[in-house]
Amino acid sequence: MFPKSSPEDWKKKIIADLKGKDFDKTLVWHSADGLAVQPFYTSAPEDQLSTLNTEESFWDIIEVISVTDAESAHQMALQALNGGATAIRFKLESDDIDPVVLCKDILLDIAPVYFDHLPATDRWRDFFSKHNQGLLHTGTDILSSITSGNEKETDTTVLKQWVSLKSNTSSSWGIPTVDASIFKNSGGSIIHELGFALAALQEQLHLLHHEQIVVGKIILKTAIGQNFFFEIAKLRALRSLAKLITDQYHLPEVFIHAEAADIFTCVADKHTNILRQTTIAMSAVLGKADGIQLQAHEDTSTARRVTRNIHHLLIQESHFDKNADPAAGSYYIGQLTH
Repeated sequence: MFPKSSPEDWKKKIIADLKGKDFDKTLVWHSADGLAVQPFYTSAPEDQLSTLNTEESFWDIIEVISVTDAESAHQMALQALNGGATAIRFKLESDDIDPVVLCKDILLDIAPVYFDHLPATDRWRDFFSKHNQGLLHTGTDILSSITSGNEKETDTTVLKQWVSLKSNTSSSWGIPTVDASIFKNSGGSIIHELGFALAALQEQLHLLHHEQIVVGKIILKTAIGQNFFFEIAKLRALRSLAKLITDQYHLPEVFIHAEAADIFTCVADKHTNILRQTTIAMSAVLGKADGIQLQAHEDTSTARRVTRNIHHLLIQESHFDKNADPAAGSYYIGQLTH
C-alpha cells in the first residue's frame, strides 16, 4: 500500500520538480474574478459545504417568446410545448395583450408560464384570479428599473397591486423575480453577479416583508457564461447564499432560472453557438439550476427545435437527469464553490 501523502507533501514534490521556478507564478492561475486556481486539489473540510440535495436533477426546459401579437405568440408557445419545452416565458412587448388568447390551450397546471414585468391591469388581474392554481408567475422585479439605469427610485405601484390580489385569494402563483442576468450581460464578473444578485434579493424580500404576504415562488435569474467549472461553482454558491437570505423570512428556497448569457454569442459563425449553448446547459444542470433557458442560434423554428433538443440530448443520451449531485466529491469544484 502506498503511504498517505498530505497536500504539503505534494506541494514540496512539485516545488522540487520546478527546479527553482516560483510555484505561484508558474502554476497558480488567477481568474478575472480574482480567484486563485491551484494546480492540484485534495480533500478539504469546506468540500462538505458545497453538497447540494441528493435528489435527481429535473429542470424546466424554458422557451422565451417575445409577444407583439397574442395569437402568433400563442401558436409559438404551443409549438414549443409540443416540441419538447416544458415551460414558457413570455416577454410582453405591449400592455395591450389578451391573456386569454395568449394562454389558450396551455395546461397551466402542468406547464409553468412565466412573464416579465407583467402589468397589473384589470385584464391581467382577472386572468390570474380565474387561474389562481395555475403555475403562473408575474415576474415582478421592482429593482429592474434601477439596475438597468432607467430610474433612480423604486416604484412599488405594480407590486402592491399584485400583492393586494394575492392576499385576497388562495393562489399558487408567484410574484417576485430578481433579475441578476443584467450584471453578467453588462460585462460583470461572477463575483459582481453574485454580490449584486444577493443584494437585490435581500432588498426585494425586505420590501415584500413589510407587506406581510405569502409571495409564492421566488425566481432568481442568472446568466450563464462559458467558464464551465466556474459557472457550476457559481450556481452552487448562489443557492447556498440565497438560502441564508430566504431563511431570514421563513421562505422556501429560490427557484434559480439560469439563462444563456447574451455576451457570449457569435454573430459571424452562428452554428458555433450550438456548441456554446451545450456547455452552458451542462454547467447549469451540474450547478442544479431549476429552470434553464438557452438561446437559439437564429430566429427560425428549426433553430428553436435544435436548441430544445440540447436539453433532450442531455437527458435521453447523457442521462443528466439521473445524476443526484455529480459535482459532490470533486475537490476542485467544492473548494471553488467555497
